[in-house]
Amino acid sequence: MSLENIPHRPIFIDCEASSLSTRSFPIEVAWGAELGKIESYLINPSDIKEWVDWSEDSQRIHGISLKQLFEDGVDPHWLCQRMNESLAGQVLYSDVPRYDLRWIQVLFTACGQSMTFVIGDAIWLMIRLMSQDVLAAPDVFDEPLFDILETTKKELGRQHRAAWDVEYLLHCWEKVNAATTE
Repeated sequence: MSLENIPHRPIFIDCEASSLSTRSFPIEVAWGAELGKIESYLINPSDIKEWVDWSEDSQRIHGISLKQLFEDGVDPHWLCQRMNESLAGQVLYSDVPRYDLRWIQVLFTACGQSMTFVIGDAIWLMIRLMSQDVLAAPDVFDEPLFDILETTKKELGRQHRAAWDVEYLLHCWEKVNAATTE
């Protein structure tokens, strides 16, 4: 990917899940390309009979209960349609694509739908942006990417929810982008 292929405003995505096991399912998904314009949805698992794997340890981390999913979650079929309509033809970037892609695939497979978008690696995207400019002007970037990631995480305070993770990635992107264009 050359610099001209790096999106000016990438779309970031994140999922929370019922557990980290191979039988886990997505319980929350969020995406966005701008702060203040992040879409986030809890997912009601009641209509998907295979979605039974639940971890109390995971619940303690993300703070989302099954009761909350049943009461406030959207229909997974509706969510697949919403994502396809909203994100068709786009590349969405995740900081942990191996998990987020798997959970999105679990969602779409359970609903019998195909994704009209793809999921890429947000960290790779930021490294690529930095390395292009750093090669051209080594002094353009004052701190390494992982320092930016950690500093931003501390500034925002960790919440471990999908919308928070998207907001975190958007803040990181803004800092990386600003540092490489100065």
